[in-house]
Amino acid sequence: MRAVSPSTMKQIDRRAIEVYGVPGIVLMENASRAVAVAVKQKIEEICGKRKSPGKVAVVCGKGNNGG
Repeated sequence: MRAVSPSTMKQIDRRAIEVYGVPGIVLMENASRAVAVAVKQKIEEICGKRKSPGKVAVVCGKGNNGG
């Protein structure tokens, strides 16, 4: 996995929207789905076979992708 700076990510998003015609909402949906899958995998890794992980807190910053 590679991390990019916020300014680079803005450029990538802008290119996806303007050049490739991907709607911004689709980018957000894909990002949220990927986060949900990663969180689910981590919970399963930590909790094993228990049915409920108990409480889970989700924290996000005030940035543009907080949606």
